Amino acid sequence: MERLEALLRWRHPSRGLLLPGRFIGIAEDSGQIRELGEVVLDAACSHLAKWRSSGAGDLGVSVNLSARDFDHDDLIERVMGVTRRHGLPPNALELEITESLLIEDMDEVSKRASRLRAEGVRIAIDDFGTGYGSLAYLQRLPVDIVKIDRSFTASVDTHEPAEALLRAIVGLAAALARRI
Repeated sequence: MERLEALLRWRHPSRGLLLPGRFIGIAEDSGQIRELGEVVLDAACSHLAKWRSSGAGDLGVSVNLSARDFDHDDLIERVMGVTRRHGLPPNALELEITESLLIEDMDEVSKRASRLRAEGVRIAIDDFGTGYGSLAYLQRLPVDIVKIDRSFTASVDTHEPAEALLRAIVGLAAALARRI
């Protein structure tokens, strides 16, 4: 199944197009991140359902979840409700979690990720290798995909240590049956 990735951007009236790093913190601090996450998830699934029904093929979509969104007890019910509402099979959805989420409560994150995977939703670690990277995450977490941070891939042709690290991460993920 080919996958698209939902990328959130804010077209600010005077500052132009803003990347998430410029406004996600504000949404978190103001308590609006959960609502924002719901809007993004719903919009991504809505668009995906329309594309699939118009003959675009067997597509899936990947959506980032914030740590605060992943922290709510009703996460599984909300995610499954969105897929049902749009008539999507759960495996059409991939949820990306960042490593910063993993340091919050590894046991709870693992339980929720396991429940989502049991429903058919795919789980990815996004930007692996930055900040809080731990090989224990690869071993303990029920994830399908490891997305390596671009800081490792951007300089792979010109920086030997980056290539060595990239090969090591790919090898570890492969040995643990994780897709890169």
